[in-house]
Amino acid sequence: MKKYALLAISIVALMAGCKGNKTEKGDATTTDSLAQDSLIEVIDTTPPPAFLYYTSPDTMTVLYWTSVEMPEFEDDNEYKESNDAARNSWIIQDRIRRNADSYQTLYYGNESTAVKFIGEELKNPDGKDWAVGQIHNRWNRGAGLDYAFVKPDKKITESDDLGGFCVLASDIYLKTHKPLTSELLNPFDVEKPMPKNILTLLSKKYDLKVDRSTQDYLIDNRYIYGVVQFKPKGDKIMALDVIYDKQEDKVYVNEEEANYDPSETYSIWNVDDEGTYYSSVILKAFEGPRGLELCFVRSAPESMTIGYMNLKGDKIIRTIYDAFYVYIDEPKPLWKKDFDKLVKLFLEEDAENKYVKLTRWLYVSIDNDDDDEVWLSDKEGKNHAFFTMKDNKPKLICTAMGKLTPTLYYGRICIGGPAGGPSWYYENYILENSRVVHKYTKMEIYGEFSEAHLDGQELGKAAAEEFEAELSDQKHYMNDPSWWNSIDEEN
Repeated sequence: MKKYALLAISIVALMAGCKGNKTEKGDATTTDSLAQDSLIEVIDTTPPPAFLYYTSPDTMTVLYWTSVEMPEFEDDNEYKESNDAARNSWIIQDRIRRNADSYQTLYYGNESTAVKFIGEELKNPDGKDWAVGQIHNRWNRGAGLDYAFVKPDKKITESDDLGGFCVLASDIYLKTHKPLTSELLNPFDVEKPMPKNILTLLSKKYDLKVDRSTQDYLIDNRYIYGVVQFKPKGDKIMALDVIYDKQEDKVYVNEEEANYDPSETYSIWNVDDEGTYYSSVILKAFEGPRGLELCFVRSAPESMTIGYMNLKGDKIIRTIYDAFYVYIDEPKPLWKKDFDKLVKLFLEEDAENKYVKLTRWLYVSIDNDDDDEVWLSDKEGKNHAFFTMKDNKPKLICTAMGKLTPTLYYGRICIGGPAGGPSWYYENYILENSRVVHKYTKMEIYGEFSEAHLDGQELGKAAAEEFEAELSDQKHYMNDPSWWNSIDEEN
């Protein structure tokens, strides 16, 4: 399955549970940015639907996509359209922010539950600004508004560490908007085409041949949402978002035209789309003063765009909030408070360690379980300490100081170095489930076996060789300076 589809799956799976600086958004599309798809029409002051990013009951946040303070825009006609879009995007965020207390109903699929606003989070545990316009995992969030379930034991089916969006509606909004049901028509990897009469109508209207089409959602048992993709014509290719109103027998479209080069079809509408225009994920549908309103998220590799659709004339009008950059396979952050706990364990291990300043850290998965180990080092890379982080309870595994150097293998850490004269000393720490299960040491003199111990018990040469034969000799992470994270920016 394509990377793009995987991002969409994470969101739809969440829906089906009942059953610092703004980053560049260039990945959202290979042509015009989705964030500039249409200028946002600010009609009234009703707080619009908000998009809550959920990974667990402890991590429920309306993530900010732009700064809290209104950005300054120059009066430049050349960039007027993009400036207007950015300004209106900020207005939407600010309206949500100013009405945070009124957002009390969370929708996931056709179900809803009560939530409450618990505060705004702008700073990370190190006192620095959380990023905006970014989606991280459950441990490394972004700036935004935090919510919690009114019922403490409430839980949406838990998503993976990446999480997914749900829709929040304010009490003010719900006074004039009715929630509608929706049904997924198009299971993954099984495309249900649009009705033939609609395809014939659109093919004739655009004078293009249909390549593929999908019916993706049935809303309120009345509206069908899907896409139609035409075959390329010359150096252009067209795709449509389509909404068919069965009751009125009327078709609405959003046109997405892109440049086409037959030699480069891997990215047309979105990065890595392999020449396929995918539908958006409809998170929730409402009906209000302007008619149908579809809250959607559109995914591409490493980006997600949020907004809503309305119908006007024969067009689908998309109001784009903004696009988020998505961090994939991101490790759990190590905050300074966590770093200080590890350094404290290091200092307690040996009084001489107080002369060493550990300034860098690196996650390593020694035994390939769900809990990474942490490797600390000084700036010069001469002194090292390794820790397990099981159940958020750090424990020191071992240190490698001075002439002793660490080598990481799958399943173990090996510390080795000269022990005076012709002697060479080794310590091996074997890990399972982020716990040290064995400590194996060996002394060699002139490269020949001298003595060995396993968990404090002496082993003869034959027993030592038999034990070593069971150890992995496949090296893991090496001491590459480019991988290190600095805990202190001055270092």
